[in-house]
Amino acid sequence: MEALLVLLYDRMDGGVNRFDYGLLMLTVGSRAAVEVGWSGGSGRGDAGRWTKLSALVLAEAAALWRATAAAGASSSSLSSSSASDNMDEEGAGPASQESFPAWVVDHPLLYGLVSSDPATAQSAVAELDALGKAVRGYAYSIQSRVASSMSDATEGTTVASIVEAPEAVGLLAYGLLLRLVGTACATNSPTYIADVAKTLASTGTDYVTAAMNEYAAFDYLYGVLSSLLPSPTAGLMNKTMAVSEDEDDEYPDLPGNETMRLADDGADAQERGGGEDGEDASVVAYASIGREVLAGTIAAFRSVLLSSLSSPENLEMLCNLAASVYRNSSVLCDAFWSDWNVYCSVRASMASAGVTQRIVPDADPVCHLLDAAFSMASTALARAWSSPTVAGTIVNEGQRCAEALPSIAPLLRLLSSLVPANGNSAGSSTPSSNDVFSSFLPDRTVHTILVGCAGLCGDDIGAVPTVDDRIRQGAVESITALAHLIRISSLRNEELGSPLRSSLEISSSAGAGIAAGPRLLHFVASRAATLASGEGWSEGAAKMSAASLDITTDLILASSDDVAWMAECCLRFSQTRTGAGGFATFSSIVRDGTKNLPVLSSAMMLLSAMSSQMDRLAFAGTAQDVDILSEVISTIGNGLLIACDVLTSMPLATEESSVSLHHDTIHAVLASLQKSLRSIGEVIAAHASAVVRDTAKAVRDGVINFIATSTQTGNVVAYYATLPVSVSLVMELEKVSEGQSMFVGVAAGQEDGEDDTEDSTRKYGAWARLAQDIGEATGNESTPRTLQSFSEALVRNILALPMVASPDQGSSKVKDITKSALALLLQWGEHAEAIALERHGYASSYGNGLAIEDAAAVVAPDTGKAMAADLQTLSPLRLLLSYAPNPFRPSSSIGGLVSVKNNAQGTLMSNLNLLSRFLGDSTEGNTSDATVRIIAMALRHADAIAALSVGGSTRPGNLSVVQALGGGEQVHQSLLRLLQVSTDAAPSDQRVLMRTSQMVDVLTLSIDAQPALARMLLVGTTDHS
Repeated sequence: MEALLVLLYDRMDGGVNRFDYGLLMLTVGSRAAVEVGWSGGSGRGDAGRWTKLSALVLAEAAALWRATAAAGASSSSLSSSSASDNMDEEGAGPASQESFPAWVVDHPLLYGLVSSDPATAQSAVAELDALGKAVRGYAYSIQSRVASSMSDATEGTTVASIVEAPEAVGLLAYGLLLRLVGTACATNSPTYIADVAKTLASTGTDYVTAAMNEYAAFDYLYGVLSSLLPSPTAGLMNKTMAVSEDEDDEYPDLPGNETMRLADDGADAQERGGGEDGEDASVVAYASIGREVLAGTIAAFRSVLLSSLSSPENLEMLCNLAASVYRNSSVLCDAFWSDWNVYCSVRASMASAGVTQRIVPDADPVCHLLDAAFSMASTALARAWSSPTVAGTIVNEGQRCAEALPSIAPLLRLLSSLVPANGNSAGSSTPSSNDVFSSFLPDRTVHTILVGCAGLCGDDIGAVPTVDDRIRQGAVESITALAHLIRISSLRNEELGSPLRSSLEISSSAGAGIAAGPRLLHFVASRAATLASGEGWSEGAAKMSAASLDITTDLILASSDDVAWMAECCLRFSQTRTGAGGFATFSSIVRDGTKNLPVLSSAMMLLSAMSSQMDRLAFAGTAQDVDILSEVISTIGNGLLIACDVLTSMPLATEESSVSLHHDTIHAVLASLQKSLRSIGEVIAAHASAVVRDTAKAVRDGVINFIATSTQTGNVVAYYATLPVSVSLVMELEKVSEGQSMFVGVAAGQEDGEDDTEDSTRKYGAWARLAQDIGEATGNESTPRTLQSFSEALVRNILALPMVASPDQGSSKVKDITKSALALLLQWGEHAEAIALERHGYASSYGNGLAIEDAAAVVAPDTGKAMAADLQTLSPLRLLLSYAPNPFRPSSSIGGLVSVKNNAQGTLMSNLNLLSRFLGDSTEGNTSDATVRIIAMALRHADAIAALSVGGSTRPGNLSVVQALGGGEQVHQSLLRLLQVSTDAAPSDQRVLMRTSQMVDVLTLSIDAQPALARMLLVGTTDHS
């Protein structure tokens, strides 16, 4: 099917004629009924993909591009001005093919329609009519699928969400073709052609109406494109746009699709008279086919769909489809903006020539769509902010703004998809994000969206207004599209902070209490989160809350030039004395499941953004109020404690659609902790205010004490720090286990008789005897012993473990999580040292004070013992020396070999030993560097605890780290390799030299405190001669 699609898209010579099209419909209809099993569900898996591709093949076979490529505007531009010259005086004479648009003459499905021979034309009409009835007949089968599936459907379920309907797309495309050819040939044509053209246009309108209203063709096409077209911003943008869709709804509903009307009216008749960005070629082809259907729909029904009197639902439907087509693809977006510049240039020329019509002949139909969406949004905004007609009337701004949002949402959705995610290519005419916000968004757009959303969320006492569902949906679509547009802008590294902050600060007469930017954003986020945990409007409220949090996150990251604004945003999330409010609002709504996970994920990302800006807030060039800065640090500190709770209580992602969000949330939590602890150290060491330093110390002490004393929190940190290694370990052990089971099975078969022997011979061929011998040997010894010897070898040298290679997006996120967890372990250890020293009156290394490894020679014996106890309690050393948990597959037969000692047969692997596997991964420099530093920290803390416990300068040594490393062979091999590489490293290769220096520091520490490890590091157990 994909090969057929590629062939069609390459515009094969001759295209698809009527006979080929009939066979194609027959193939799709019969195969759909037989293979996919329509009565059983929605055709997921390979069959589901087949039907989606079938829909695109049917759409492409109609070759709508022929009608829209050269002219996408009025039907008058599609007909030749010289047509009348080829007609007789009564308009009934024969016409040459030059009288008609070239695309009608050349279209293979329309062959013979405009023939000068009336008999040939009538034959073509008859075939087109018969083919249309056949297409309509195949579409009827969709009704039986719906009937068999609706019995299990819930309230509000759409047709497109429960059945596959490629025939509906075929009917839609065929109807559009008939409509386009009918309107193109309805005027200036011979009578016998003009009469036929009117019939074709009417029939095409009927087919399109049936495809949309009866079979939800646009809904289904939207789902097809959403399924086949990956977003270029997947992972980052997916959270704010798509993941909050209902997990059970494969094709999100497009509102307004069922009520769209395409009847001709007087206005219609009057107007008719007057892959370089890295995308896969197939992806570009799919999107281009979707664009053809979109452009064909606009060209065929522009006056109905885009007129000032048109229903907003029509524009919403088209803009949603356009967004699913363009989806921030550089290839498609650059092409559109090039067409848009031509469109604007022609419009300007027409205006200077005194032409008042807005229609631009030969323009890209999507340009007309953007123009119409802008006009509708501007009208709605003017109405929302107009003065009351009666003096003294009180205007509810929140309600007025909310009522405007359904008319604003289409523009925002379309614009948010037309900004390339990868930035502008060289010489591109694509506008910058600043240009988009300043030129394509009407005044007060951003402010109106937030005020309208706030009005829907109720007032400060919790009263929620009763409004139409369409208004709520418009509000959700508007704010999610705005969040998407701002996030895309931040991806492109464009400064939008100042204009966006200004757009939030518009003063208002009524409701001024929530009009200020930070307070308005927080009000929408917190109130919508509360509504999300209730009944009724929970799904829409969750989307609204997540979008508001995302906007706040991006504005904080883009507001480095306005620390006062950033501080005000942070203060909005402060908790009360009872612990209510703040980030607790967002963590509490997911305790019953993952339904509102997008809200929690967005909240944790906001906390991460605040954490990353703490040092900028603290050391801004402008003077900051000490009390405000202290409160900001305390607010972030309270958020960190909630983040720790999220880390341990967050529900596991059981649905595939939730896994990405789960990863995003965990990464945001770990990044928040790591970034905050790093910045807090800088504040403690260098801030001029003692009040601010004391506040930072209090936050630091609370976070470190929580992590260190909560076994569950520490285990989760270790779990994610070691996850890539522990997963590889379990999978490798399972491979060994499965291999043994095969051999033992062969040996057992020998005892069962000759038949089994013959089966083994057929199965293993020349290797059957070897398999039998190995099976007998392993069977006599017992399976666990062979596994045990293999796993014990890994304990002694974890570098022998092959790492699982998974280049997919999920694996990339896991690597990011691991890097953050490793960085957190280092920050944790550094702060534990500082706290242990400060508790006993010694300045920490923050202020160039005493180092923990030198403390034993300075402090009194009693103080040393107390300091050792503090360090032992607070340090991550115990966690590193502890046994690692099994990362997955708890029911696995060999799972106990990783985490549970199984009598004499089990093997225990420490967290530190698992981490040391990163020493051999030359492709992951960050993890390898962090691992060297963590091993050095473990040695330093173990040595300091032992020395402080006995007092004086005596170093009794501590073998716990050596044992946890399995002897240290992997460290020896890494040191040897680094020394060899560093001798050949260029002076500019600072990373290799730095890592070598850090490894030598490990050797130095071990010489003083752990001679056994030092010997292993220098000599090893391998003969290197």
